[in-house]
Amino acid sequence: MNQRNRRQSGFTLLELILALGMVAMLTLTLYMGLTVTMRAKERAFAAVAPVRTALLAADLVRQDLESVLPCKQLLAGPFIGTSQNGADVLDFYCLGSDVGWHAAPVAQQGLTPAQGGDVPWSEGPRHVVLYLDTSTQPASLIRSVTRNLLAPTVPPPDEEILCRNVRSFTVRYYDGTDWQDSWDSTTLGDILPQAVELTFEAIIDDPKPGQQPTAYKVTRVFPLACATPPNSTDTGSTPGSGQ
Repeated sequence: MNQRNRRQSGFTLLELILALGMVAMLTLTLYMGLTVTMRAKERAFAAVAPVRTALLAADLVRQDLESVLPCKQLLAGPFIGTSQNGADVLDFYCLGSDVGWHAAPVAQQGLTPAQGGDVPWSEGPRHVVLYLDTSTQPASLIRSVTRNLLAPTVPPPDEEILCRNVRSFTVRYYDGTDWQDSWDSTTLGDILPQAVELTFEAIIDDPKPGQQPTAYKVTRVFPLACATPPNSTDTGSTPGSGQ
């Protein structure tokens, strides 16, 4: 009697196998659910990342264009917008600040940021060129920056990639009446346009063979603070010159 009760109080091998099988099925179900969720999250981030990058690039360009220097001001130069290889190029001088930009070179020299060192300026006037690098496909929007314009020998520009996978890049210039497709201050009396319209298309997906990629179009209009008013007859004065 006692032996029969002891045998009935335990689990048989078949019961253990069934229990383990149910646990395995539950674990597999949870794993598949988490996998689907993680893949959906990755796809969502992959879809949003190019758009965020494009918007960030537009914001960086805004900081440059809103601080464009007058063409005849010290440490400044012409404002030129042209088209090369089917994409626009914008060349100008502005004021800017790169927080923490020079920290790495200073650290490599064993100096503290307060001690400075033989590194380019992180603040002040700079020469900026915006263009589309078509040497790679898809192309990339490049911001070429030359800092430390007071150096005896002008240092080579720093090529910064603002946005990858760019399909097109166009710039227009408002002269106070109409929008122009190009601008050359050296032939226009050293004046700046009233505003600049920048448009570029960033590819946001990886299309299937035979399909066109989807592009996110960014268009921004930036007024230039130092532009000469349309009703002004002064084409070469600088702010505060009294001319």
